[in-house]
Amino acid sequence: MKKLIILDLDNTLIYASAKPNLSTNILFHFSIHLTVYERPYVYEFIKKCKISGDISVHTTAELKYAQSICEHLDIQPIELLSRSDCFIYGGMYHKIVSDYYLDVYDSITIVDDQPEVWILNNCDKCRIIGVPAFKGCVDDDALLGIEL
Repeated sequence: MKKLIILDLDNTLIYASAKPNLSTNILFHFSIHLTVYERPYVYEFIKKCKISGDISVHTTAELKYAQSICEHLDIQPIELLSRSDCFIYGGMYHKIVSDYYLDVYDSITIVDDQPEVWILNNCDKCRIIGVPAFKGCVDDDALLGIEL
């Protein structure tokens, strides 16, 4: 069975903030005003994803920022979709699963802190796992319980 895991970035795998000195681990400084923090257990989760299937990243973030996160986390997605690939509806960015993925993969699992941004029309192969938004809490363990 060919499986695809689609990952969101912000508040799913990382947290970005202008507030310095959060207690969780710093992933990198994107700018002098923005620090990116890694969610606890993110590396173990990414390893689990790589073992389970192909990984695609779909985010509402800008491309350069998303590329930096993927590089620092060593995600190596088969495709990185960013804000320019999203649709705006009702003043919100929305994401869709491409027809190509529906043709190629038997199973598609989406991991996102905002499941409501996904438009899934008749997608029997798709399963969304909504995770609590990560806001920098060092005790967060939400990624540990995800079954792919």
